[in-house]
Amino acid sequence: MPPMNRLLRIAAAALLAASATLVSAADRDIMAWGAAPTNEAAPFVTSLRIGCTMEPSACIALYKPAPRIKYITIPFGQADKPDLVMQRAAVYSKLSLEHPVLKEVSVDDAWSFMRRANVPDKGKYINELIDAVKSANPKLQFGVTFYEDEIDQVKKNPANLPADARAKVDRVALYLHFRSNWTNYREYVAETKMLFPNAAIFGGVYHYDRIDYLKCKQGGTEKCSKTEEFELYKDALKLQLAMLKSKELAGLELYPGYLGAEDKWSGWKDIPQTCDSDRKNDCISNSRTMSKDTIQLLK
Repeated sequence: MPPMNRLLRIAAAALLAASATLVSAADRDIMAWGAAPTNEAAPFVTSLRIGCTMEPSACIALYKPAPRIKYITIPFGQADKPDLVMQRAAVYSKLSLEHPVLKEVSVDDAWSFMRRANVPDKGKYINELIDAVKSANPKLQFGVTFYEDEIDQVKKNPANLPADARAKVDRVALYLHFRSNWTNYREYVAETKMLFPNAAIFGGVYHYDRIDYLKCKQGGTEKCSKTEEFELYKDALKLQLAMLKSKELAGLELYPGYLGAEDKWSGWKDIPQTCDSDRKNDCISNSRTMSKDTIQLLK
């Protein structure tokens, strides 16, 4: 029988290893879309992104407090109403002082938002929008959603999202439009960091069937097969998790966030191009499989 002091050392080492694992998991920022995490996602999700186009106070009221949730972010929509967005940015800034759980407001699909915004000077507008977000609370952060195939577009036409505005961005959620581009994701992250030099980069995770939404390869004509959809998704997520561990990524953002509740996602109805009507059951079933893979990898 080992001496007592050796047993104590073994126990202490085991406790230290377990604590290190817990600390590592706790340090991860896993964001999910939605007002509350699903039961399946709750053990892993630490922040929420709540899509909302109502009045700011009503959007904040959608948040349902949960034990692990540290903060929320609310994205702007309505690029066709730039004056309304600007006005609400200032309101969010004031409300964030009363609701410290609101850490960030953001622009979803930022490149598309700026292209569609009907304003005479897009560069001036985005700068003023960010300033409005921070007007009452300089600590309120400003985030954007971005995609790998938009990197070159910004370089070619920076007026829509100029360098001085990009330098003010606090967080970028970098999603892949095309599954097969995952092999270049590290390079996309590096380029995104150059475009947004002061931003934390989150890996965007589309954990749902996108077979009908976009072609499998950028510039290609074929849809992903079911096997390709699953395998390319898992390959991308494994890489993103490795980059999260190495701190190349500051966090992950899960969309649509309905892990384990795929049939309840309104996107199947509200965004018809997401899934062909005759494939809806397959889309939901495939998304369930992808959610299960996601949970398993997050463990």
